[in-house]
Amino acid sequence: SRVATGELLGSLVSCVFQRRPEDVKLLKVISKALDVCLNGVDILQKHVTRLQLRYSVIKSSNKDFSPDGSRYLPRYLAVVKLLHHHKTRVQQRHRKLTGSPLILSLCEKVLTLATYPYKSVRIKGQPALLSCCRRYEGAAEIVLPQLVVVLEMQGESSNEHEQKVTGAAVLLQTRFFQGQLIKDWNMLRRFVMALCRSDHNDKLTVHAVLVDLFNTFQSTLYTIPLEMPPNKVWVEPEGAIGEGFAGYTDHPELLLMLVRMLKLKANLHWRYSLMIVHSLVVMLRQDAPVPMEVWQGIMDGMVS
Repeated sequence: SRVATGELLGSLVSCVFQRRPEDVKLLKVISKALDVCLNGVDILQKHVTRLQLRYSVIKSSNKDFSPDGSRYLPRYLAVVKLLHHHKTRVQQRHRKLTGSPLILSLCEKVLTLATYPYKSVRIKGQPALLSCCRRYEGAAEIVLPQLVVVLEMQGESSNEHEQKVTGAAVLLQTRFFQGQLIKDWNMLRRFVMALCRSDHNDKLTVHAVLVDLFNTFQSTLYTIPLEMPPNKVWVEPEGAIGEGFAGYTDHPELLLMLVRMLKLKANLHWRYSLMIVHSLVVMLRQDAPVPMEVWQGIMDGMVS
């Protein structure tokens, strides 16, 4: 059954992570197997869309005629019928499913593959993770906080950790996770703090990825309504540092936290110091008071 297959895959992934973490080919195969097990409907959608595009090109470039002279395209019509059945029957029945403990556990393993140190493994894991979060209820509430926490992991400077940060940043720039982030100020606050706290290494390549991530949400920081109520209950990862995902009080508090971060860290790299100043500048709003300490922090950052 599908449940037994999922349990077997979960045990297999745990075993591979422990005993053969550098076997890239095996990890790619496991990523594909998990994708098929969890997102079979989405994979069918990808294949059908590809076939539809292919036969649309055939339809426009080739004219097939029957023996009596009338034009017909049997292969193209077959694909259209398959696509219609998929959209009207399969998608509407199984598009959003309740995530069981087994499903959510497998989603966490897919998350590990999506942020794996090897790029070829991440390429297989990231589409599977996006499909899981779109399809299963409760998956995004677990996955998104863990992606944010990866950004603020400190005390590591290895290439493995840099690749994990890169993988998390790429996922957070996708349209789905952008939509989840901008719907809740609790999550958006934690995201801004994690992004500005990411001073674990000074590599220019990692900083460039984080700057791209910041630019993706730059306009959101001063256009999203402050009165927007929280609509999700985020699952705090174990061992996470920081303030948590709940308890957002007001906008001036967030600005003051960024200013204090700028002052408390004497060895903060200038690139990350500049990112904090940019965050403060773009979050100045007309509908929220700005404490004097924030203005002083911005001026200190501009003349430092």
